[in-house]
Amino acid sequence: MKHYYVYILKCNDGSYYTGITSNLERRLTEHEDGKYLRCYTATKLPIELVFYERFYNPMHAIDFEKQVKGWSRKKKEALIERNWGKLKELSVCKNTTHYSFHGKASTPLSLTEQVQSEEQDQPNNKASLSEQVSVKNKIDLTNKASLTEQVSLSGVEGQTTIHNTIP
Repeated sequence: MKHYYVYILKCNDGSYYTGITSNLERRLTEHEDGKYLRCYTATKLPIELVFYERFYNPMHAIDFEKQVKGWSRKKKEALIERNWGKLKELSVCKNTTHYSFHGKASTPLSLTEQVQSEEQDQPNNKASLSEQVSVKNKIDLTNKASLTEQVSLSGVEGQTTIHNTIP
């Protein structure tokens, strides 16, 4: 079975380089030898391998590499140290438009909770209570099974019914 590696190199200037390969030893040698002159690390030698993770699925490796490349230096260092608590802390959204800054619940509301909250906020809005709303989401799971969630909101006494179907 073929392996894929996502790796992080520390360069001589202290910067980090994140890459992906199917042959980690060969790729490290290529970096150290400066084989690719246009590569980021070619002018930042010597380099040091500070992290790698093995994957069996190439798409998982590609996705993880893209994710790590978008991380801050502090987040990469938490990953390198395998400090999962710090990594989780650094992953918390600090954007003031995030729901956690507006006194809402600490977790996102479900569709049913959102509808109930809206009904409580606007109890005199009879038009929205009498409307029929249907939402169908099809999610293609990795095992090719599909999940169809059908949500019907009926205006009768503000009842909410949820039907889940798994084919």
